[in-house]
Amino acid sequence: MPKLDMPKHIWEIHNPKISEPYMKELLEKLSESSSNWYGDSYGNDLMANVSLQYQKNRWIHIQIPNSENDAPDQEEFSKFYVYHSDQVSDFEFNKECESLDDAVKVATDLLKKLGGDKTVPQYCVTITRSERGYIQFDNFADAKKFKDDGFIPDHLADDINWDGGSDEFDFENTTYWRKN
Repeated sequence: MPKLDMPKHIWEIHNPKISEPYMKELLEKLSESSSNWYGDSYGNDLMANVSLQYQKNRWIHIQIPNSENDAPDQEEFSKFYVYHSDQVSDFEFNKECESLDDAVKVATDLLKKLGGDKTVPQYCVTITRSERGYIQFDNFADAKKFKDDGFIPDHLADDINWDGGSDEFDFENTTYWRKN
């Protein structure tokens, strides 16, 4: 069985009792189409998801149910949603699926239609401060050295992608790295 790229934490709003088993099963089944699928859980999203960055700035996402009831007005979703996005516009493709197997088929068919996974695997170090930032490397050794050193050398400072917030660096809470 392939190693599953699960998040360290699934937010309560995503109902981990429902979403975590779905996430594991999705990652297992999707690993046949690409080994680069990963699980996500962001606190400001309504649903957890699995994602694949199949090309630079282009992703396929599958949103995972957070409820057995389908009541969107109460932020409860019992269906899977497959969509394709880039950094400019979301929802270039959006398909509602009744079952996990349907979502896997829609996502893998979409990946084939879009030309397959062409992303060269990179390693990402995520840095926590008032807002999250990250830097990507082409190899594990450089990513590990960056994480282990615990500081940002001048020659790498411009390569860090900050999502906003202050410029104070807090490496004590460097969260994780993962192959993405």
